[in-house]
Amino acid sequence: MKLLDVNRMARFLIEVAAYASMATWGWQLSTSLPSFVTGLGAPIIAALIMGTFAVPGDATRNRKPPVAVSGIVRLSLEIVFFLLAALILYVMEMTVPAAILLVVTCGHYVADRDRVNWLLQTGHRSKE
Repeated sequence: MKLLDVNRMARFLIEVAAYASMATWGWQLSTSLPSFVTGLGAPIIAALIMGTFAVPGDATRNRKPPVAVSGIVRLSLEIVFFLLAALILYVMEMTVPAAILLVVTCGHYVADRDRVNWLLQTGHRSKE
């Protein structure tokens, strides 16, 4: 198994962990709505945002993005997404999982520095 494959698996797992943190937070947040609405709603909204805004030609995606953005915008969106997930865990007093999520996420980006550099150098591409 290649390092790239391991890193992509790690990326998948940290995304799942981030969505799970948002679902847990949404479940605990609800006072007037049924818990399943906010518990499912928070990660679904995050997934829609993450799936909508992407850089054309990103090797981690296999389709044309609904909304094309520059690499710096996508990288910023990803950083905010993972920081928000860690913050949610921290606020829910799950400090060890929050720290693990941050460390593994940082490790992922260090291991995938070629993609990070590509994102930093890629401007918005109009229709090709």
